[in-house]
Amino acid sequence: MWNNPGIRFGLLGGFSVVALYTLVYTVDKDSYHHTGLYYGSLVVYAWFMFMASRSDISVNGSARDFRELVRIPFITFLITNLCFWLFDYGLHLYDSSLTAMELQAALAKLKADLEGGVGDPQQANAIRDQIAGIEKSLANPANQPLGPVVTQMFIGALGGFALSAGIVTFVRNRL
Repeated sequence: MWNNPGIRFGLLGGFSVVALYTLVYTVDKDSYHHTGLYYGSLVVYAWFMFMASRSDISVNGSARDFRELVRIPFITFLITNLCFWLFDYGLHLYDSSLTAMELQAALAKLKADLEGGVGDPQQANAIRDQIAGIEKSLANPANQPLGPVVTQMFIGALGGFALSAGIVTFVRNRL
């Protein structure tokens, strides 16, 4: 298992991302959902994907099909991302106020959009429906369902594949 750089660097990357988010959660819970942190953590993903790709190419060479080359950094991304989402889901189960904070932020954004004027009455009605749904969720808090988390993981995998392809292209041309 540790001989596969995708698994090895994926677990190391997962540990690093979880450690980063644990630190942020402990220091300032309000910053946990900051967009800059979310996208900034991709630097950690990219670093471990780069290391996995470099390790794979140094052992097996770069004169292989691109699909074979992109496999290792993509596995690294998937494992790191799985670690993050399992941690995030568990933390939301542990601290339900995180879900309430997310809902309040979404509610504030939707209300600001509605007050700013959307121009289209149909779109304004859709925003009002979303606001009503969020207010209902805030009034009757429940545990975060697993479905949206899995959906976000799959959507993230698309971006992870693109990142893997970019990293392989960079590493292939450098080594």
